Amino acid sequence: MGTPPRSRPDTGRGKIFSSIALALALLGTLIAFAPSASAHHAEITVTGACQPDGTYTASYTARPWATGNFISRTAGYAAQGHIEVDYRLNGGAWTPLVTNGEFVPASPTISGQFTLGTAGTGFSGTIEVRTRDQGKWWNNVGADTGYREDTKSVNDPCDVPDTEVDPVEPTVTPAGACGAADSLKVATTAGIEYLRDGVGADISGTTITGPASGTIDAVALPTFTLKNPMSFDFDLKAAVPCDKDATPVEPTIDSDGVCGVPDSITVATTTGIEYLRDGIGADISGTTITGPQAGTIVAVALPTYKLSAPMSFPFDLDAAVPCPTNVTPVAPSITPGGACDVPDTLTIPNTLGIKYLRDGIGADVSGTTITGPQAGTIVAVALPTYKLSAPMSFDFDLKAAVPCKDATSVDPKVTPAGACDVPDRLAVPNTVGVTYLFGGVDVSGDTLSGPQNGLLTAVAKTGHKLTNPGWDFDVDLKAAVPCKDATAVDPGVTPSAACDVPDTLTVPNTPGVTYLLAGVDVSGTTISGPETGLLTAVAKTGFKLTNPGWDFDVDLKAAVPCIDTTAVNPNVVPARTCGVPDNFTIQTTTGVTYLVDGVVVADGSVHLGPDAGTVTAVAKVGYKLTDPGWSFAFDLKGGVPCGTTTTVPPTTTVPPTTTTTPTEVGGVEETPDDPGPGVTTPAPEPPSGSTTLPRTGSNPLNYVAAALALGLLGFALIRIERRRVDTTQ
Repeated sequence: MGTPPRSRPDTGRGKIFSSIALALALLGTLIAFAPSASAHHAEITVTGACQPDGTYTASYTARPWATGNFISRTAGYAAQGHIEVDYRLNGGAWTPLVTNGEFVPASPTISGQFTLGTAGTGFSGTIEVRTRDQGKWWNNVGADTGYREDTKSVNDPCDVPDTEVDPVEPTVTPAGACGAADSLKVATTAGIEYLRDGVGADISGTTITGPASGTIDAVALPTFTLKNPMSFDFDLKAAVPCDKDATPVEPTIDSDGVCGVPDSITVATTTGIEYLRDGIGADISGTTITGPQAGTIVAVALPTYKLSAPMSFPFDLDAAVPCPTNVTPVAPSITPGGACDVPDTLTIPNTLGIKYLRDGIGADVSGTTITGPQAGTIVAVALPTYKLSAPMSFDFDLKAAVPCKDATSVDPKVTPAGACDVPDRLAVPNTVGVTYLFGGVDVSGDTLSGPQNGLLTAVAKTGHKLTNPGWDFDVDLKAAVPCKDATAVDPGVTPSAACDVPDTLTVPNTPGVTYLLAGVDVSGTTISGPETGLLTAVAKTGFKLTNPGWDFDVDLKAAVPCIDTTAVNPNVVPARTCGVPDNFTIQTTTGVTYLVDGVVVADGSVHLGPDAGTVTAVAKVGYKLTDPGWSFAFDLKGGVPCGTTTTVPPTTTVPPTTTTTPTEVGGVEETPDDPGPGVTTPAPEPPSGSTTLPRTGSNPLNYVAAALALGLLGFALIRIERRRVDTTQ
C-alpha cells in the first residue's frame, strides 16, 4: 500500500486567489448583461387634415427609438408585443388605439388613422396622442416605459360646405275680371326664406293681393348659399268695379287732296270698347283704313263695361289722285385741293327731270365743274311733268390753289459689308418734302440691310413738288458672310516658385482671337511681373467671339530677392577608441539642405563609417548658395576590433528619417527636420510589433467585449489555482 500524499498546509493565499478570480468573472458577467446607457423607447407623431364633409382625419405613426436615432427592429430585438397607442380630445379621457402592438422587421412602424367630428357639423379642438413600449429590448433589457406624446391643435374649424339653392320668383296673377285685384304668390324653397322689402318674417308660401307694391328678396338660411341672387319688384293693382261707363271715340278721316295719297280713316283705341267694321268681325281698334272703301264703324262695349252713348260711324274714302313723276335732287360734290398748285373744285351732277341753276338763275349748269376761288349757291328746279321729292339749295365756297414748295430727291448712302455677319446697308435720307418708297412702303430715314434688291422711288409730300420728277435709285444689297466662331481662352498664370523669379502669364495663340493688354497685341507672348491690367480679346477679321465681353485680370508680382547662404563642411571625428568607427556630424546652416549621395539628411545627424561618398547642398526656398558647386567628399573607416574576443559592435543611434516623401519647392527638397512654413511633420508610427487599439464612443458591444475578456481572465486564474493545489497534494 502506497503512502497517501500529504496535505500541504494552506497558507490562505489560494483562497484569496480564488475569490479574486470569481469576483472578476461575476463582474464581467454583470457588465456584459447590463442594459446599455442609451435609452430605448417608442416615439410617436400625429398629423391630420379636414375632410370635405367637415370631419377631421388624424394619422399617427409610432417608431422604435434607441441611441439617439430611430432604429429598425432587428433579430436582436426580443419581440414582446407591448406597444400601446392612446389618444384624447381636449384633455378628456384617453381612448386606446393600439393595446398590444409590436415592431417587426416587415413593419418597423405602427401607424393608423382615426376620425373626429360628425359629418355635416364640422370639427375643432386639440388632439393628443401618446405611446409607450413596455416590452423587452436587445438582450432582454427592459425598455424605457415612459409615455411619449405628440399634440395636434385644430384651431380653425373644419367647415361644412354650404348647399347651393336657387330662388324661385313669385307668381303674379293679373285681375281677369272686374271686381278682382292683381295677386302675387310667394314660392316655398328649401334653404331659403323670402322677405318683403328685405325685412321682417319669412313670407314663403303666402299670397299678396293688390293694391300693393314692394320687393320680394331671397335670403339663404344657415348652411345654404344662393346659386343666384333674387330681388323681385311688384306693383299689384286694385280690383276694378263692374259696369263702368265707356265712351266711344269717332274715327279720324284724313282727306287733304294731295296727289298720290288716298283718303284714310284711323280707328281709335278705347278702354272697355271694341270697334267692329259694319258691326261684325274682329276688333279693328287702332287700325287705319285707306280708300277707295266705304262702310260703318260700330262701337261695342266689352264685358263689365257699358257705352255712355251708342256710336255708328259711316265712311266713304276716295282713291289717290295721280301725281307727276317724283325726282330727287343730288347735291354737288366738293373736292378740296389736297395738294399744292391744285384749287378746290365743285362738280354738279346730271339728274333726270331736274335742272341745276347757279344762284337760282341763268343757264342750266348740270354736269359742269366750278374751280376756286369762287362762292355761290346751286338750286335744283323740276322740269315739266316732274316734281321734286324735296327742295335743294346747296351753298359753296371754293378756295384757290396753294403754291407748291420745291423739294429734291437725294441718292441714299450705301455701306458695303466690312466684316463677317454684317450685310450691305443702305441709309435712306430724310429729305424735307420727299417721301421715299421701296416696294410701295415708306422707308424715309430707314436703313435697309441685305439681301435686298429693287427700285427706290420718291414722291412729293403735301405742299411740295419734286424738282427732279421721275428720280429713282437701283437697290442691290448683298447678304452678310457668316462669321467663324472663336473663343477667348484664359491665359496660364505661373506664380513665382522661387526667389529671384517673378510671376509669369502665358497668353495663348487662339485662332480668330487677338489678345490686348493696355491696347497692345500680346497674343502668344509671355508676360513677367511686376505687371497689372486687364487682358481683353477681340475677334479677328472673319471671326466672332462666342464669349463677347471676355476679359482677364492681370496681377503679376515681381520676383522676391534671394537671401545669400553658405554651405559648411561637416565636422569629421576620426576613430580614437577600438570598436568606434569614424563619423561626422551634418551642420545646421540657415537656408541650406544637405544631402549625402543625393539623399536629404537632417541637420545635426551623425553619419558613421565604414562609408564613403559625397555631401552636397541645395538652397532652401528664399535662399541661394554663395557657392552653388559646394561639395564635401568623405571616406569613413570602420571601428578597429578590441582584443581578440569577438564582440558585438555597439548599436549606433542615428536620428530617425521619416517615410514622408520630401516636398520639392523651387528645386529644393524640404525634409521633415525643416518642413518650412505651413508644413506639419506627421506623427511617428508606433514601434514595430506594437498594436494600437481603436477606441469607440458609445457602442455597447465594446463594454460587452471588455467584460467578457475580464471574466475569462478570472476563470483562467481559478483553473491555475486549482491545478496548483492539485500538484501540491
